[in-house]
Amino acid sequence: MFLGNWNEYFYASLLTSSDKNRTLPIALQFFNEAFSYDYTKLFAALTVVVLPGIILYACAQEQVQASVAASGVKG
Repeated sequence: MFLGNWNEYFYASLLTSSDKNRTLPIALQFFNEAFSYDYTKLFAALTVVVLPGIILYACAQEQVQASVAASGVKG
């Protein structure tokens, strides 16, 4: 659920028109268009965008694993 809403690019791009209301994936796309050949700035921005999801998973890792085990998903 979290990643589905986090990565909702098309819906967010339709509803936002100003720079102030952009979501992170939309802002990252505009950042990519502005700095298309500056990979150091692009990867720094990617790190800032991806880091909250990684921190959230690290904090809730036991609960995620327990819910996957309880649901019966094999893998």
